[in-house]
Amino acid sequence: MEREQRLEYLDDLTGLHNRRYFRERLLDEKRKADEKGSSFALMMIDLDNFKPVNDLYGHLTGDKILTQVGQLLKESLRPSDILCRYAGDEFVAILPGTIEVDVVQVAERINSCLAKAFWADEKGNPIKPVTCSMGYAFYSEAGRDPTALISWADQALYAAKRRGGNGHCGEKDISRELVGSPLVATPYLVGREKDLGQLKSILEEVRRRGGGMVLTHGEMGVGKTRLTRELRQYVERSAGTALTGGCHADTQSIPYYPFREAFRRFLEGRELEGRLPFEVLPEYSQRELARILPGLKDIHLTELERAPDSYRLFEAIRLLLQRISAGSGNPVLFIVEDIHWSDKASLDLLHYLVRNLKEAPVLIYATYRTEEARKGPSLPLFLSSIHGEKLAEEIILKPLTPEGVSAMLYLLYPGIKFSPDFHKLLYRKTEGNPFFVEELLKSLPLEKIQEGVTRVEKVPPSLRAVLGSRIDSLSSEMREVLACGALVGEEFEFRVLCDVLDKPLDLILDAMEEGTAGHLLVESIQAGEERYSFSHSLMADVLYSSTSKVRRRMWHERVGEVLERLYEDRLEQVSARLMYHFEHAENSEKALQYALKAATQAKDDYANDEAIRLYKKARLVLHRLNRDIETDSLAITEGLADIYHLKGEVDNALAEYRVLQEAYAKRTDDGDEGRILCRMADVYHIIYGREPPFFCKESILLWFIFHQDTSRPLPFSRHFRTSPGRFRRHDEIRQTGAGSL
Repeated sequence: MEREQRLEYLDDLTGLHNRRYFRERLLDEKRKADEKGSSFALMMIDLDNFKPVNDLYGHLTGDKILTQVGQLLKESLRPSDILCRYAGDEFVAILPGTIEVDVVQVAERINSCLAKAFWADEKGNPIKPVTCSMGYAFYSEAGRDPTALISWADQALYAAKRRGGNGHCGEKDISRELVGSPLVATPYLVGREKDLGQLKSILEEVRRRGGGMVLTHGEMGVGKTRLTRELRQYVERSAGTALTGGCHADTQSIPYYPFREAFRRFLEGRELEGRLPFEVLPEYSQRELARILPGLKDIHLTELERAPDSYRLFEAIRLLLQRISAGSGNPVLFIVEDIHWSDKASLDLLHYLVRNLKEAPVLIYATYRTEEARKGPSLPLFLSSIHGEKLAEEIILKPLTPEGVSAMLYLLYPGIKFSPDFHKLLYRKTEGNPFFVEELLKSLPLEKIQEGVTRVEKVPPSLRAVLGSRIDSLSSEMREVLACGALVGEEFEFRVLCDVLDKPLDLILDAMEEGTAGHLLVESIQAGEERYSFSHSLMADVLYSSTSKVRRRMWHERVGEVLERLYEDRLEQVSARLMYHFEHAENSEKALQYALKAATQAKDDYANDEAIRLYKKARLVLHRLNRDIETDSLAITEGLADIYHLKGEVDNALAEYRVLQEAYAKRTDDGDEGRILCRMADVYHIIYGREPPFFCKESILLWFIFHQDTSRPLPFSRHFRTSPGRFRRHDEIRQTGAGSL
């Protein structure tokens, strides 16, 4: 069968050739051009604003449009040209033996053809015309590297997009297009070459000798995320495996959140390919992993398995990482960003993995803000232990030098020359913080900068002021939508935002598109659900604080109600979020309800410190209700007592158990009182071992004697067999009471 007709080279939707075929034909055309000394053009084609078509009319209409576009493109090209579907709504064409005037004619023919076409939805109803942007580059001018050729054509396409779309640009137009308009971010890593080189050396050491850890920290905005991205890309280009999980301010109540996020992303892609390292693990390890990865495996836990045991979970995750590294044959990079927002359970797990993955080629890479290192008890203790045991290498990111800031300026404004005074002023205002540099430049129109350096004096001196100035430039509708998104969370579900605002869908979509285009928001799809996150966490803070307290309280109430409805069948997944929103809505009844649910979930997930924090939060909320709800009060006390008992904090455990015992004694609830006394006996056993002093057994023994509970063995009964004269008969004890003991 001819290569062109083989199914593996065809796109099943449009009938065009696919990306695999394009790659092979690109190499063929390169070889022909090298042999003949000829050239060819590469054209990248991307539909303009195609996503709203899917959103408004559905994916069936979207598929119909893509098929129609593919046919129109094919009709616009010569038979000798090679047209392929590249990805999604992108197409690519190889045009052999052409010069620039030929390519321009092809591009204009394509635009004209699309403009004349009739566009309709799946039912035949007319819809908005479809347009496209095109970028092209020539092989002879771009060099002998096909990858560079694709990059040049892609940049030309980006330039056409920046012109407003529905047009075309060549590689010669790129520099002119970019002049006077800053890039989103520097195309190259600036001032971190030494740090990246050190990380590459550490990775090579991990490859040869086994696992390790790197802790990278610096001030907010200094470039930790960018360096992390460069490291991840380096690993993936080297055929390695990278898993990424992040910590966020609003996920601190979710135990093991960065691990849940990292493994969910990693396993989702492999589930479609039928390659799940999860499935080759022992059954008991799969069951433990299923606790923190809902939906990965249906489990029915036994009574024994329900008992909290962090070791089983930690060991299961260690085995999974070990299996991933064995399957790839290359180092595995496990990234946990922003551990200053991590829950205690995740830090404990990180510590365990660093200690026990020394033989496997796994590098654990964690980042945090230097200014947060001493806040709260968890992170300082974690860092102290890691450094004390010499388990990690440390990389401290410093602000850029004046030369580094100047390099960023040239990369962000290609083709523009700035005065030495502006370079000095920019460095003085930003103090070399890359994020400050980027945000400051984005907020300043080029003409104002070129008018003179005195104009820059009005730029706010802090990042919050910079973010605030960007927010002030938005329309009032946009600010309201984004402020509501910030209240939902730094990362929020689109459907939650829509339900809370109760505004026209078009208005919310416009706001999301404006926010994405303005690089305030980042769009993503997780588990088939559209989500948005703020490009910088402080952006959400500024928006949130700009909203009145009354409006915030109303929105928090609505968010809680929407989450209750959307997650009705799996409330345990969002109980911590529900607690947060109802607490800020001043709905103490529901805040208490979900605080208890979140605490119980944390307890079941072995996140003991997180559970203690949540139970204490529930106790505070209960206190605000200004009335005693005995059932909830006892549930909080028992939850705290059990966790203190589990952690070996015997004094705290006994204090909580005594409160319970006294409460149940007043209710003459023999069964519950006996249950609590048995747990107290266990605590005393922890303190005194096999021979506890008699005074510790007194209250426990008396309860069993006075209530004559013969359904269970008497606690410590073996100790009393050695002194039968001490208790001759029950009647004597009943007569003499506790004083005779």
